Amino acid sequence: MIVGGNIPDFRALADQLAAYAVQIFAEYGLRDPDLVVSGTGRSIEDFLAQVLGDYATGKIKHNSSKGELISLLGKALKRDVHDTLVRKRSHLREENRDVTPAPSDDGTRTEKAIDGLPNPGPSVDTLFDEQEYKDRVRAALSAEPALVDLADTVFELNIEKRQEQADVLGISPEELDNRKKKLRRRLIEYGFAAQKQ
Repeated sequence: MIVGGNIPDFRALADQLAAYAVQIFAEYGLRDPDLVVSGTGRSIEDFLAQVLGDYATGKIKHNSSKGELISLLGKALKRDVHDTLVRKRSHLREENRDVTPAPSDDGTRTEKAIDGLPNPGPSVDTLFDEQEYKDRVRAALSAEPALVDLADTVFELNIEKRQEQADVLGISPEELDNRKKKLRRRLIEYGFAAQKQ
């Protein structure tokens, strides 16, 4: 149970973890956010509920000196998804346990991890590292310099007020609003933000 200290905003945690869960599922080739993992009956919401429930009941303990709460819960979520998929896979009978790279749809080869699942991509530490996040956002938006500039007003200049952002960018507040909407759509499209419900 959560005793004393600051009680976290579970809605914000759930939103951040939901976006991350969609990315974790995609790393394993499970691209539909409404997907239920066959053989387990578990969906993204089930994994989220488990992690948040474990935190709320004290099974997952957070020590602020060891990092951010969202990082701890993200790691627990990724481990839970991975472990579930590995257990599911171990129940399947395989004749050939080939761990060599397999051709992907575009003709390149995709490395498989030792457990036979696709290589999950960047580590959790990389995904939750602030500078790495900023660099990945900038790289994803590189074709749209106006959006990179907008992101940088928050990332580097720490400007969040509408009029100040517009002044720094040299645009009207109305144009700023349009860019913010476009930026939000791109962040959702590239998996950096969750879609509002």
